Amino acid sequence: MTPEPPYRASVPYREIGDGVVCPRCPNGHLRPLTYGSLIVHACETCGGVFADRDVMERVLAGDVAAFRDLAAEATRAPPRPATSPRDLACPKCQSLMKPVRVERAGCIVDVCAAHGVWFDRWEAHLIADAMSDAEANATLRRALR
Repeated sequence: MTPEPPYRASVPYREIGDGVVCPRCPNGHLRPLTYGSLIVHACETCGGVFADRDVMERVLAGDVAAFRDLAAEATRAPPRPATSPRDLACPKCQSLMKPVRVERAGCIVDVCAAHGVWFDRWEAHLIADAMSDAEANATLRRALR
């Protein structure tokens, strides 16, 4: 018998109102994934992940193992075609997020300074791996100010 994984999936996050819809693909819906007290919101369609400010503070402080596990769970399903809007809206407030290039991770993430960071499929893994780099960490800290 296989032990239960430490994360769990549940119904779509309703408290973010219109933010239930994925910012990357309009047919995707965000659902919370939890690992202990860490919660991210993942799209079942494209594998993207939204991490709010509290989660990002923990990741920036070095708590990346649980974040990496949640990102792995979010990207487990095979990707389905998604639209690729250039400007993404924050899933919480619907304002446009700012694209931020994290050189060490080799990717561009979308940041809502008030609410959190959107990671396209696999970007959360790249960011988790880059968080030991002071410059990558500082780039995200500045973007979240």
